Amino acid sequence: MTESDWKSYLGQARAETDRDRLLEWVARAESAITERILVVCDSEDWGQEYEAELDELKAASNELRKIQVERLGFPDFNNPK
Repeated sequence: MTESDWKSYLGQARAETDRDRLLEWVARAESAITERILVVCDSEDWGQEYEAELDELKAASNELRKIQVERLGFPDFNNPK
């Protein structure tokens, strides 16, 4: 998996209209985002150069969560009804 796979998977999730395929893209994106966060955080070269990437990964994770809640009906633990 390359470091930009998560971007491709998230892009596919954004565009997908079929629920089953959307679930697959969401799972791939979630896994790739998590994997990239772990790689970045475990890097010996940890520093400011990764701050922007971590911010981008956090934003992607938040967008993915929004897709899960709004389009797939996942529970919204931040806004219980």
